Amino acid sequence: MAGPVQLSLLARRLRRALPAAPASCGLSRADRGRAPPRGAGRAGRGARLWGFDDRTREWNTLDTLARRPEHYHEELRRAEVGAREGETIHGALRAREPGLAALVEHYDADGRDSFLDSWREGDALGDWSRLAFSFIGEAPGAVTLRAAGGALPSLTKEYRLGADGALDVAYTLEAPAARHGQLTVVLNLGLHVARADDRFVEIGGARAEPAHFAARARHDRVERSAFVDRWAGRSLTLTTDREAQLERAPIETVSLSEQGAERVFQGLELRYTFAVSGTAGVAGAAEARP
Repeated sequence: MAGPVQLSLLARRLRRALPAAPASCGLSRADRGRAPPRGAGRAGRGARLWGFDDRTREWNTLDTLARRPEHYHEELRRAEVGAREGETIHGALRAREPGLAALVEHYDADGRDSFLDSWREGDALGDWSRLAFSFIGEAPGAVTLRAAGGALPSLTKEYRLGADGALDVAYTLEAPAARHGQLTVVLNLGLHVARADDRFVEIGGARAEPAHFAARARHDRVERSAFVDRWAGRSLTLTTDREAQLERAPIETVSLSEQGAERVFQGLELRYTFAVSGTAGVAGAAEARP
């Protein structure tokens, strides 16, 4: 087909239930500091977001930690192996629940930022999250970045912070010929209560099943998802103008306290996957607000 293939997604209203308050956001840690002059070519890794703050309530909605190796993780593995083999290991770590060693088998090779983007087309999988994006435009409260195409479609992302605290993130995919694949956008939310009756997930306005933050679940045909904290009186809501498959997974690792090794819930990973057709002019939108 002639002309570029385009998809426009707008990340709109990660919204709290309280009135709007001043907010701020930041690009990936590699991009901290003063924004470049208009037209400058400084690169931003993945055009990712590392912070989205409600400064009035001192709440960073993206406050998560990557899973990293700790010296006691190997001790935990040895202790569980010994327990299975019927050995008593002097000085071994005390595990507060069985199966903790499985949580330290996997670590994060990268930071737990948000708006991490990947592309699947047939059996081919591509990832923009570590690519260099060039700054191609800016305005008060807004910045636009672009990664050139190749095996992947080119991707342009625009972050725009509204006066009401809303964050818009617009995606545009372009390719010289029709592409048919899936765009996956990953967010990592700073929700730190694994299970409580007054903290829960909603899908399409109804309580999800399972509802607690630390649950693993997959939901199809999602246009609105909310993460409600009634104890704190706030919620995060993500809406899109097209259906997505949403996969939820806890970010968990093992920490060491005076009582022994214990499970730690460090946040919530969300994967939104959108089907992308090669039809020119396809548009989509989502909203985000703290």
